[in-house]
Amino acid sequence: MVLVFNLGFEGQEDGHPSGSAFRTFLFYTMAGYGLVLLIGLYVLWTFGSTDGASLITITKTAVVLGLPASLGAALARLLI
Repeated sequence: MVLVFNLGFEGQEDGHPSGSAFRTFLFYTMAGYGLVLLIGLYVLWTFGSTDGASLITITKTAVVLGLPASLGAALARLLI
């Protein structure tokens, strides 16, 4: 995901919007991963995968769903 940010697409702001690389990471990357995890949890709940499962199992499964979702989002940024 860092690669996508550093490619510098046309229309992308120069530098970091807040002046800090950490703030950029926090506001863009972590917010994106948070959304991906919430959507993963929703998909698990919709298909009944959370019924009777422990919190650890649900968390691990949501993280596994989050990896392809975040990679797909980064690739979509490259294509669009």
